Amino acid sequence: MNAKELYDLKPFGALVRYSDGTPKPPARHTKKVADWEKRNGQGFFVQANPPYDHEGSVASITLKLIQSDHFHYNQGFSVNSSLNFEVEMPAPGTVMTYSPWRDDIEIANVHANYDDYLAWCVRNRYSPFGHGRKLWIVGEDGKLKDFTEADAPVSV
Repeated sequence: MNAKELYDLKPFGALVRYSDGTPKPPARHTKKVADWEKRNGQGFFVQANPPYDHEGSVASITLKLIQSDHFHYNQGFSVNSSLNFEVEMPAPGTVMTYSPWRDDIEIANVHANYDDYLAWCVRNRYSPFGHGRKLWIVGEDGKLKDFTEADAPVSV
């Protein structure tokens, strides 16, 4: 799919692969590989940005690219991008933390399930529902549902 179709779909939390369709250069060509990696990769869909209020502005999408457990960064793409995008929707039970941003929302983290989310909170010394943290969980029907402290499993 193209970037405009991805923007219209807004698959929050989905794993998105992007590519320019060219093969990866040999590893010995480090500058070419680095350039290729800017146009080919994957990340989680975290934001859909409407056009700004000035002439010539276009909408964009943002993917959170995760290089390791401690190194994350956001990469933006214009809806006019010539790259191709593939979407892998999040599995039922996937938990996402989000926050309001402008007139939309921004996904902060994506976790495979609630237990992974709790483990992340312990590792990072966060209270699961503190600091105004808001959660979505992917339902069996694939739709995002608000997840509150009342929905959390009771520990015994």
